[in-house]
Amino acid sequence: RSEVTQQLNEATAEVASLQLDSEEKEEYKQKLEDEIVSYQEELQQLSVKYAEEVASKEEDLILLRNTVERLEDEALALKSDTETQLQINEEEIQRRDTMIQEMEQRLNDETKSESAGDSTEEVAQLKQELESFRAANESAQAWMANAATHHESLAKQIKELEEANAKLQADVVSRADEVSGIDSGLEKKLDEVTQQLNEATAEVASLQLDSEEKEEYKQKLEDEIVSYQEELQQLSVKYAEEVASKEEDLILLRNTVERLEDEALALKSDTETQLQINEEEIQRRDTMI
Repeated sequence: RSEVTQQLNEATAEVASLQLDSEEKEEYKQKLEDEIVSYQEELQQLSVKYAEEVASKEEDLILLRNTVERLEDEALALKSDTETQLQINEEEIQRRDTMIQEMEQRLNDETKSESAGDSTEEVAQLKQELESFRAANESAQAWMANAATHHESLAKQIKELEEANAKLQADVVSRADEVSGIDSGLEKKLDEVTQQLNEATAEVASLQLDSEEKEEYKQKLEDEIVSYQEELQQLSVKYAEEVASKEEDLILLRNTVERLEDEALALKSDTETQLQINEEEIQRRDTMI
């Protein structure tokens, strides 16, 4: 019985230790679950923030693309008109240059004629026409120069917009890569913690299983002790009954012995008395003889 009780005490202590380990593992498991929830919330927040930033960048890109397309259309139209007008003006300038050269030649001829005594009225008219053509030619050249400058300015503006568009697209890609890197890091950490949680869950389950096995062993020992105690109780009752029965037999035997002793004493007394009587009778008879 003492050996079984010792085994029961050891099993109880081991079950308590397993239960404590199980509680610690449950706390660690809960900590991991809380950490996973935290990572999931952080990942969700970053995803929302990234989606908002991407949406904002997409809106900026759409506006910028629309502006670039509009300016490109305007530039193409202006370039076409400018090239056409430049061609017309170039032809007009060439025509006027030819006319100026012809007028200068005529003016030279008329000047010679004037020196010869001819009228100066036609010479003056030619000079006036020549100045008018020269002024118109200079105006046309100035317009062409201004148109070329405007064309260059528009081309520069388009180039700047295209560079801004490219930069914005690069920023979006860079931000996407950055957020993707953060997402990957969080997902990796989440996988690691999830793995730890799975291991902790398995270990807790194993500890709980060990605890259940120890509980079963402990219960078996307790049942065995109860069985021994019941058997001992039955033996005690049986022994008590047997002792009581023997006590009764002993009492009866003692009573019988006492009765026999009393009878023996009485018989001895009677025998001694009878012997005394017989002895006296013998002596009396001897005297008579």
